[in-house]
Amino acid sequence: MASYASLLLACCLGMASMHLVFVAQGSPGSSAPQTPSQVSSAQLPGAPDMEDNGMAQAALRFGSGLMLGLVLLAFGQPTFADVEDVVIPVDDKGKTTTLTKEQVVRGKRLFIAACASCHVGGGTRTNQNVGLAIEELSGAQPNRATVEGLVDYLNNPTTYDGLKDISEVH
Repeated sequence: MASYASLLLACCLGMASMHLVFVAQGSPGSSAPQTPSQVSSAQLPGAPDMEDNGMAQAALRFGSGLMLGLVLLAFGQPTFADVEDVVIPVDDKGKTTTLTKEQVVRGKRLFIAACASCHVGGGTRTNQNVGLAIEELSGAQPNRATVEGLVDYLNNPTTYDGLKDISEVH
């Protein structure tokens, strides 16, 4: 218990002093950008003068980063995405397929790389009334709520009502 308390105290002291290393101190209320000489000379009262000692600054930054990493390693919990296998429709006849967790993650990466700039948060930049939810895709003409429908749309993009070709913008 004593070692846990001392570790916690050391972490708190280290975190409290991180502003010396990672935050440039300026005059209160000043939002003007600081020059490198202003940043290096900005210190708290009573802090050691390290303006001319680049090695000490580098060691302090390294030590603070190391301490922060150790704190995160000691107290951080691993995060795992809650990804389940997903059953999706293949065609309008009722055929379905199951995507594995790996396929869902890969699909998400592909979507982020190729589509997310226009479809932020599952919306559509060109028509904010139309989202990418299955219910909304099934209302499109032709139906886009199946794998076949999406493939057809990617090869021949049209407006939601299917009347206008939008291949130049999609």
